[in-house]
Amino acid sequence: MSILIESIQTVHQAGILPAAPSPGGGGGMSNPFSDIVPDFSVLGADFNSKWKKIFAAFWFGCLIIGGAYVLRGFVVMNQHKGSNHPHELAQARGDLNKAALAFAGMVAFNTIIGALIFLVS
Repeated sequence: MSILIESIQTVHQAGILPAAPSPGGGGGMSNPFSDIVPDFSVLGADFNSKWKKIFAAFWFGCLIIGGAYVLRGFVVMNQHKGSNHPHELAQARGDLNKAALAFAGMVAFNTIIGALIFLVS
């Protein structure tokens, strides 16, 4: 055994550090935040509806800007297709790939967040 593991076992046996909480709930420390749930209605129903509208407007703006970058990527790539500059075409293709990936992430944002909340809860 390593010195680190022996030291940790010695400290636990001496009672200096508490034992890790068990999954069954026997012993250990309980979560003090287990009953706390975020609630925006504390600030009023008006605030609750306004922050959702502001977020939706921000998301819409991001989608518009992301779509513009994707269109720009297609235009730049098309401009470099007929030229004899393969490096510029490769760079334009890379820019288009980045813009398309970012746009796909923005479109799928709702699904991604929903999946994360489902997995956590």
